[in-house]
Amino acid sequence: VTVAAVEHLPKADLFGLCDPFCSISFQGQQYKTSVRNNTLDALWDEAYMLDVPAPLALAPEISIEVLDWDLASAADSLGFAVLSASAVARIV
Repeated sequence: VTVAAVEHLPKADLFGLCDPFCSISFQGQQYKTSVRNNTLDALWDEAYMLDVPAPLALAPEISIEVLDWDLASAADSLGFAVLSASAVARIV
């Protein structure tokens, strides 16, 4: 799966920007993109290899969450998406 980009993120930091990164969860596998500092529009273009079961219809959903990285506290959620197994099958 490739995490491409996000646009028009909500302001989350003191100066009206955010430090976004993505968290990808799939069948116990966990991946995180790099943090993009001080932006509301982030470009990653980062690819991750997922171990997909056969048949693909048995695959659980993929969860993708965009978070705002913070130095002094836990990351804040900016949004998320969940792709069902049938949606994953259409894009693989």
